[in-house]
Amino acid sequence: MWQEAIDISKAFDRVNHFALLPKLMTRLLPAQLLYLLENWLLNCFSCVKWALSFPQSFKHDFGVRLGSVLSPILFAVYIDDLARSCDIVCGVYIVLYADDILLLSPTVCELQKYLNTCERELDSLDLVINVKNSCCVRVDPRSNVICQRLCSLSGTHLPWMTEIKYLGVHIVSSKSFNVSTEQSGVLFIVLLMLYLAE
Repeated sequence: MWQEAIDISKAFDRVNHFALLPKLMTRLLPAQLLYLLENWLLNCFSCVKWALSFPQSFKHDFGVRLGSVLSPILFAVYIDDLARSCDIVCGVYIVLYADDILLLSPTVCELQKYLNTCERELDSLDLVINVKNSCCVRVDPRSNVICQRLCSLSGTHLPWMTEIKYLGVHIVSSKSFNVSTEQSGVLFIVLLMLYLAE
């Protein structure tokens, strides 16, 4: 199994309100709730305090509020089509938690195809993969064999690592699924073990 951890550059700051609102409409939210969310998103202003003065405020045309409990949910709705593009028939899976993405694939070729599919879907949402913070790890009996480097649509190669970190869990390249137990989150380990048991 090949795994790839993808980092989205400034994910929450780049949410397009006019792309998010139709996605909320397709989920058949009550009109009052939809109106409230629209008002909340489209009327967001900030200002920076300088010494004792507050200069003129400026409007946020993009993004969801960092620190808000609602922001990860809105972002999940925003990128939900990314999860739907996953091809389970070929054994390709995607694990999404807010802006943290983990791709799982049985082959390097499938992983490369799905990486490019993800990039195209993210591009349609005006999101970009931060290739400097994205990497791959190999978990299979031939984990020590060097394999083909994955390439983003921009032409940048993603490095193969001996260990990747996803949601605080350090997944180690080895012959079978293995995590670094010194730094692991128990919940994620349980979820991955259930996945691998299928």
